[in-house]
Formats: sequence, C-alpha cells, structure tokens
Amino acid sequence: MNNQILKKRPIIISAWICAGKTYMTNKYDNVTELPSGDYKYILTEEQKAVKNKESLKSTVRAINPEWPKNYYDAILEE
Repeated sequence: MNNQILKKRPIIISAWICAGKTYMTNKYDNVTELPSGDYKYILTEEQKAVKNKESLKSTVRAINPEWPKNYYDAILEE
C-alpha cells in the first residue's frame, strides 16, 4: 500500500440509507461521500443528469464491468 495513503489514516464508514452519511459530508470538510451506485452502474447521459440519484433505483442499469475495483480505486484516490 502507498505510504501517502497510510499517512492520511483514512477511516471508511459504510452505512445503510438514513444513517447520516450525507449529514456528515455536509457538516465536516474532511469527510467525503462516495455513493457506490456511481461506480457500480454504467449510466446513460440522461441518468447522469438526474439530481436525485435515489430515483434511479427503479430504472434498468447495466453493471459496470470494472465494479468493484473502480470503487476501491476511487476510495484510495480520496
């Protein structure tokens, strides 16, 4: 593992809906929220433009072949 990553000493919190993830992101500058759906699915341009991502849960979306590695990589880049 990269020494730079280890120096950051990140903490990863995985939580269900309504557990306060977005609240934490808005309250603290050093907290980042990475919704997994942005990495798990291949979205059309129309789907990417949707502001309320929760509404996409009822739509047909293709699984990204890079999943879950792309999500792990995004976490490490933060």
